[in-house]
Amino acid sequence: MEGDVDLRCLLNMDENVKAGYKSIDIKFKIDSDASPDVLAMLMDIAKKHSPVANTITNATPINLSLV
Repeated sequence: MEGDVDLRCLLNMDENVKAGYKSIDIKFKIDSDASPDVLAMLMDIAKKHSPVANTITNATPINLSLV
């Protein structure tokens, strides 16, 4: 997994830069006798049911508090 991120916001260098990844690339290497279509379907199912993919893809509220 790798991603494209501009760290200028994180480092407080540019307020106009998004403080997150521009993209995230995930590459799979699967050793299987399954057809490419079946493997593509497997990847789609994995993405659909992944809590991480869901959190990244959809807006998720973040609650901050001091304790």
